[in-house]
Amino acid sequence: MSTTSKQFFQLVNEGCKQLSALCNLCEHEKEAIESHSVEQLQSTIKKKQTLLLKIAENIDARNQLLNAQGHTADEDGFNSFLETLPKDQAKAISNAWNKLAELLKNCASLNERNEKIVMRSRKSMDRLLNILQGHTTKTTLYNQTGAKGNYSAQNTLGKA
Repeated sequence: MSTTSKQFFQLVNEGCKQLSALCNLCEHEKEAIESHSVEQLQSTIKKKQTLLLKIAENIDARNQLLNAQGHTADEDGFNSFLETLPKDQAKAISNAWNKLAELLKNCASLNERNEKIVMRSRKSMDRLLNILQGHTTKTTLYNQTGAKGNYSAQNTLGKA
């Protein structure tokens, strides 16, 4: 492999490792959310933030490498870069790239799943809080900013 193709291949493989680690962190995040472990969730989020910065650096390095070779940092540029390589090198990089794309889809799916869990928990907590405050769901209206406002009588359990 040429130096450039070897560097690109290594960056793609490193990106695969990083995305695999991100998927694992998404699983840990789900466990922390479901177990309501604030400490575990905070720790996982810090690790995720650090890893996301490393992933961004990896992406920047790949883009710079493509740009240095006269290719754009998009799908067309990637494909034109592959066309400049011998078939065996292009195939190895293409296979690694497909793995990277699959891992990215998996991470996005896991992250979306975690977001849905958080939103469901938030809705449940909002309903519980409304019950404790004596609000009914029938009187929930939207204010001028589009946020939910509760304009029911202020009947709390303390006043009952």
